[in-house]
Amino acid sequence: AVVLLNRGNTESESITVKWTDIGFSNDQAAVVRNLWAREDLGIFTSNFTSPNITYHSVIMLKITPTRNK
Repeated sequence: AVVLLNRGNTESESITVKWTDIGFSNDQAAVVRNLWAREDLGIFTSNFTSPNITYHSVIMLKITPTRNK
């Protein structure tokens, strides 16, 4: 799981997770799921940018690599 925390004090903002930061190759496709909302967000390659996260709030994601064909 990956937790995105907005540590700001006044604004909501989006946060980007780069696959290379979590041990995936840059060309890897992965399914991203919002665990708390129980919602699949789609298949992304190289990174995922969250919707705006309210300050002092978090989003918990499950990022699962897809099989390369």
